[in-house]
Amino acid sequence: KKDKDAADDPAIWYNAADPTRSIIVGSNKTQGIELYNLEGKRIQFYPSGRINNVDVAYGFSLKGQPVDLVAGSNRTDNGIDWYTITADTMRFLHKTPSQDLKEVYGFCLYHSPNDGHFYAFVNDKTGLVEQYRITANAGGEVSTERVRTLKAPSQVEGMVADRERALVYVGVEEGGILCFGADPGTSTEGRLLEGSNAGNPRIAYDVEGLTMYYGPEGKGYLLASSQGNNSYAVFRREPPNA
Repeated sequence: KKDKDAADDPAIWYNAADPTRSIIVGSNKTQGIELYNLEGKRIQFYPSGRINNVDVAYGFSLKGQPVDLVAGSNRTDNGIDWYTITADTMRFLHKTPSQDLKEVYGFCLYHSPNDGHFYAFVNDKTGLVEQYRITANAGGEVSTERVRTLKAPSQVEGMVADRERALVYVGVEEGGILCFGADPGTSTEGRLLEGSNAGNPRIAYDVEGLTMYYGPEGKGYLLASSQGNNSYAVFRREPPNA
């Protein structure tokens, strides 16, 4: 129902100038995007439709100026919504449509350490994942060009990119977590993370949201929500992701 909360995959915009003013960007799957401060108080709401997953990217060049982007998969329009975000406000830019996905679902952003480009990964319930290169035109709009497609064996949703190691992780809801190279020229064959499937008693399908915790010297953790047992599975960032 429209008056009921339907929270899904969120993101956190980190305010480097004043970390206490960082913002939690939440997706409300029936109504739009919610913004909260670190005390949990709602500070803004955008009635943009059936936003499923959201993510943040830093330092994107728009009209010659670096900006931070918020973007999300919008099932109402079957595309991606684009915003800029600062400590004071989030401003809507425009929408870009999906090319072949039947209904956009999972979503994440990626800034390549190799070619310097920004990318978006979008998927649907069939297991298809599309990768788009993101650029900006002179009018201040974000343009997307599909550069690659990936395929998982069954329904997927949660995704996250490791922007330092140039990897993207895709959650197969009833199959575990697949790891792909995140740059367009890399293999389209995914590697299944050992311990991310039903052989691990701490995992209970569905595998849902994924996120990355960056530690020093390339260390840190990949965290996955295990929806079937209301818990979280934690993997090392370093391959083979113990």
